[in-house]
Order: sequence, then C-alpha cells, then structure tokens
Amino acid sequence: RPLPADPVPDGKVVLGTQVAIVDGVPKVVNELGDPPAPTGSEVDAERDRRIGLPLPIVLTTPDRTFSVNMDADALRNMNGLASGAILAKVLGSTTAEEFITFENDTINLSPDDLISMGLQVQARIKAVTFAGRDLKNLSPIPADFAIDSRWP
Repeated sequence: RPLPADPVPDGKVVLGTQVAIVDGVPKVVNELGDPPAPTGSEVDAERDRRIGLPLPIVLTTPDRTFSVNMDADALRNMNGLASGAILAKVLGSTTAEEFITFENDTINLSPDDLISMGLQVQARIKAVTFAGRDLKNLSPIPADFAIDSRWP
C-alpha cells in the first residue's frame, strides 16, 4: 500500500495522480497545476447571485430605509409599481400603495417613493451587470472574481 500524497498547496489543483517509488518506498504523487481560469458563465452566475441579494432602499421624504427582495417575482412587481406610479403622477394622483418589504413589514409608498425605489433597483442591476461585463473582458478572468471588492 503506497504512502499518501503530499497535501495540495493553496492555489494549485491535482491534474493527475500516479504511484512512484520515492526514497525506495511506493508513494502517491500528484501532478499539480494551476486551476483553470474562471469562465464567463461563472461570472454570469455570480452577477445573477449579487443582483438577487436584498437591496436597501433609501427614501428621503420622509427619511426611511427598508430592504426589498430582488428575486424575479419581486423585480416584476416593483417594475409594475414604479410604472404605475409614473402614470399616477401624470394623472395627478398622490394615492399611496401598500408594499411588503424584505423584512415583511407593510408600508405605504407614494408615487414618488415608488419611482425612487424603481430607480434604485435599476441602478443596482446596471452597476452589477456592468461590473460582470468588465470582469469578463479581462483575459484571463481573475480567479478571485467573486470577492466583494470586485463588485459594487
């Protein structure tokens, strides 16, 4: 029975394994190499994950902060609310809409609040999407592409 292989150093991967005689004793020997560069699909998955994180919304009239869900259903709903709020403003309405936050609180949002929320959601999606594109434009894509400092 051969001796086990040496531990794999950080930043390396095992490309292959063989049994060799080392100092007169059979031992498992790993062929080491660099990990493959991340793919654009991996960056896209990280982009989508980050877009989906809860988003803090800051409103200034009155001063309020709450978080919103950013899954596909929530994005669809917020888009509809923001679009409806634009129409309400055009028609002169100031009627508030009830909204359920990420924290599961029910709050009333004016048309201006809903438009502000929609713009903040749009800004998050745009910033994260462009950060992902910038990472995919690098050659090679950095192995640490998913660290927070590379994303907004």
